[in-house]
Formats: sequence, C-alpha cells, structure tokens
Amino acid sequence: MARSSKDTPAYLGVDSSIKGLKMALFGEEGGLIASISDYKNTASRSVSLYFSALMKACQMEVKDLKGIIVIKGPGSFTGLKVGVSFVKGLALASGLKVAGISTLKALVLSATYLMDNQARNIISLLPIIRNEIVGARYSYENGKWIEGAISTNIQMLKSKDFKVIGGNIKEELKEYMENYIIFSEGALPESWGSEGVRLLQEGEFEDIVSLDPWYGKEPEIRKPPTF
Repeated sequence: MARSSKDTPAYLGVDSSIKGLKMALFGEEGGLIASISDYKNTASRSVSLYFSALMKACQMEVKDLKGIIVIKGPGSFTGLKVGVSFVKGLALASGLKVAGISTLKALVLSATYLMDNQARNIISLLPIIRNEIVGARYSYENGKWIEGAISTNIQMLKSKDFKVIGGNIKEELKEYMENYIIFSEGALPESWGSEGVRLLQEGEFEDIVSLDPWYGKEPEIRKPPTF
C-alpha cells in the first residue's frame, strides 16, 4: 500500500467483481495513489474495514474524496452484491457521485495498460457458470474504447481478434483460443482509474438509487427434489 498526503484530491475505486476485493485511491488524472486488496474475503464487514484502513494509511477522510468509481459487473454474485452495496451506502451517506465501469471494459483497459497493446479491436470475456461466458467486442475510436453488443455466444473464443479474459477459464475452452491474456484475479486498478475519473469529471454519473450489480446471468436457484 502506498501513502499519500491528505491534501491530495482523491477518488475511491472499488472492484469486487471477480476475485475478492480491490480498493484504490486515484489522483486528479486517475493515477494510482494507494491500493489495498484481499483475494479471499468480500464480506460486507471486511469492505468497511479495508476502506477505513486505506483512508487511514493515506491520512484522508471521506470529506477529502471527490467521487467513487465502481466496477459494476458482470462477475461474482456475492462479490458484486457486497461491493456495490457498500458503494451505494457510502454515496448516499456522503453525497459523492458514482461512476460505473463494466468488468469487461476494465479488463480491456488492463490488457492495453500492461501490454501496450496496439490492437484496435479486443474481445473481453468472462466465464460465468459452468461452460458459459459473457463477453463483448471493444473497438478503439476517437481515444475511447467503444463497447459492442453483449453476447453469451461461446464462438467468441474462436475469434482471431486479441482476447482478454477475467477469472479462471476451463482448460477445455482454451483449446479453442489463440492470441489472449488472462487476468485470473481481475482487472488492474491502476488501469481503470483514469477512465473512472474521466467519467466523473465529464458528469457521466450512475443513478445511485437504481444502481445495481450486473451479474451477466442471474444465479440459478435450485429447488430441493420432491418425492
């Protein structure tokens, strides 16, 4: 965890979409100030504790924040529910504005950040349940990544476009793929901070009352057998 001055304007970022929790503070241009992570626990109490620890380490209070960025899904049902609920509670209590970024877009930003990838078309994929996936093709236009139609068609794996994958994908599915990178623990906070700050500065806010996680697919509820 890095340290910062309380005089530095900061934006809070929260990602609990794929594995555990990642929380970060970003500067005025989206640069990473500090971060904290726990890849095992996303209990609501833990989110609050990590938030307190992050703010204390950076000598900041809630009044020093200028906005909140949340990765809103798709992804883990439990993780997203806890993370987005925390963000909603904090925003309602503080009056802070919230910008949301999809997990799929955050993965694209991570790939281009880490690899300096020059691709102008990237397919972002996320396994959801069993052998099912959710994904979208992103195109780079006028300095921004534009999201295409969301799809659950597994044929996306066979595309010749560069692919970025979040979480763990089954070995049998990798047989169909080439030209890809996997972020098993989710997107890198340092890659999506600038996008979130841009959204906040340009007034592209989430409606905090109606903000809900996007799971990609609703969890299946199995009924007990009847005899």
